[in-house]
Amino acid sequence: MIRGRILWPALTLVALLAACAAQETADVTEEVVEAASQILGAEAAAAVVDAGEQGYIDAYGAEDAAGIAALFTADASQAQPLSPSLDVAGIEAAYVTNFASGADYSLEVEREGMVVADGWIASWGGFVATVATEGAEPVTVTGRYGTVQRQEPDGTWKIYRHMFNYEVPPPGFGQ
Repeated sequence: MIRGRILWPALTLVALLAACAAQETADVTEEVVEAASQILGAEAAAAVVDAGEQGYIDAYGAEDAAGIAALFTADASQAQPLSPSLDVAGIEAAYVTNFASGADYSLEVEREGMVVADGWIASWGGFVATVATEGAEPVTVTGRYGTVQRQEPDGTWKIYRHMFNYEVPPPGFGQ
């Protein structure tokens, strides 16, 4: 399992470096960019990631697809297992479909690491998701995730890239 422990941080660091490449920004003043480019200390970065994770957990538990989508930047993408990366509209649509089943959803995450760069935070770890359908035993799956958050020009932090995979796919997944 050492490969997995090295692979996730390495992949997340590559995604962070790619995300930090120079990009054009329209209609943003130099002052706003400077204000949004603060280098965070470890404690402040952890608080940002904690808030983002809790927002995702709360929206997931409330089966709020729009709430999940609102956590992402306008140009975000999410890499899900067995499907192409989704843009924000696709992320919301995927969760609308998942939540339409009538099951109850819950999610727990355990962050294992974090890297902070100027205006960017990459984090990774594991998760446990439980789906409970009336009349059936709850199905619990575990998996791994990696997230890159970007500080927006208005100072807020949003998810820019998010990827996750199941350690063991849930029954019927991808069929």
